[in-house]
Amino acid sequence: MYNENKQVTVSEAVKTIEAQFAGNNHAKKYTRGIMCIMEAFQEHCDKRGIVALEKDVILSFMAERYDVHLKRTNNKNVHRRAMNLLLTVYESREIKHHYTPPRIIPAQFVVPVNRLLDELRRDFKAETTVERYHQQLHILTMFFDEQGVKNLEELTLAHHTQFIKTAMTKHGKQHIAHQLRTMRWFLHSMHKAGDIPEDFSHKLPQVHNATHQTRLPSAFKPEEVEKVLSVVDRNSPVGKRDYAIILLAAKLGLRSGDIRQLHFGHIDWENNVISLVQNKTGNPLTLPLLPEVGWALIDYIKHGRPVSDSPEIFVRQVAPHVPMRYYDALLVKYLQKAEIPYERMRHHGMHALRHSFASNLLEQQIPIDIIQESMGHTSPETTQVYLSVDVNQLKSCSLEVPHAEKD
Repeated sequence: MYNENKQVTVSEAVKTIEAQFAGNNHAKKYTRGIMCIMEAFQEHCDKRGIVALEKDVILSFMAERYDVHLKRTNNKNVHRRAMNLLLTVYESREIKHHYTPPRIIPAQFVVPVNRLLDELRRDFKAETTVERYHQQLHILTMFFDEQGVKNLEELTLAHHTQFIKTAMTKHGKQHIAHQLRTMRWFLHSMHKAGDIPEDFSHKLPQVHNATHQTRLPSAFKPEEVEKVLSVVDRNSPVGKRDYAIILLAAKLGLRSGDIRQLHFGHIDWENNVISLVQNKTGNPLTLPLLPEVGWALIDYIKHGRPVSDSPEIFVRQVAPHVPMRYYDALLVKYLQKAEIPYERMRHHGMHALRHSFASNLLEQQIPIDIIQESMGHTSPETTQVYLSVDVNQLKSCSLEVPHAEKD
């Protein structure tokens, strides 16, 4: 029970929860959600000068920001979990967490699974992509093991089709399409290595139109982006930081992962360019440093950024001044302040600003190759899906990437 003689600060509570999740085996997406909420709660309290952790502060924040209430059940599991974590720290300074068992591949599949993951890494796939395949292969091989497959030679088409039938009762077409892709890749890899006598991947069922988008990607109108920027308090250190972050996403189309890892060395002030290696693809990307973005960065670095040894530009405003990790709550805060409705959008995080950037270029009739280059995509097909561009419009645009003249 809560001891009135103990005073738990907001900072202590947030650090306790973050440390717990950083060292535990939770799913990465789930952990990111918890961390994002903790950072938003910390900034909420800092802005209001709240130091001590209080129950009414927790409940009011969760109700106002995420519409999560103590006595009302809803489907926002990660939000409710975050609220319960904060309440638990308030009550006892302890965290009661669910144990997540380690991801163990059945022994008979360890070698082929590791081989496939190594192939992905050799193909320079991002570690997040490798992790996703690892998760899918874990689910797949555990199913086979439960079906009594103890040797690779025992794998049959029936095992795979049964897995798909089971998955279709729980998941949508997009998820099934990803699983089928993983299964085909897995079968190719095992057959190539001589683990199985036949590659029957071509006999697996087809899922048609799995990548067809039923609605356009979430995006803000240019006037909405400007409205968001206008409500940022650029006189405060936090506002200077947030303004620069939003500009990088809205005006240059940078992914939040690349903004998060943006170092001082990535900015060439003399030539007004930003050069980095993309976190998602591992490919280099060079973008012009627009004056508006450059001045915002300078304003933050000189007048808003706290003293920190971190090579990353954007750091937390409260100690410890470590790199920021999650930005979606940052954008939601300003959407609310600007009174821009975002519930109607499927995504309203920072990635929506990237969609907005691409959509704006398309509306200006910028050729698809230039959009592709600006977005850091490796193929025009990716850009086509990303922008929901029809085939006729693609044919009307140049697909050759122009080479810059060298001095």
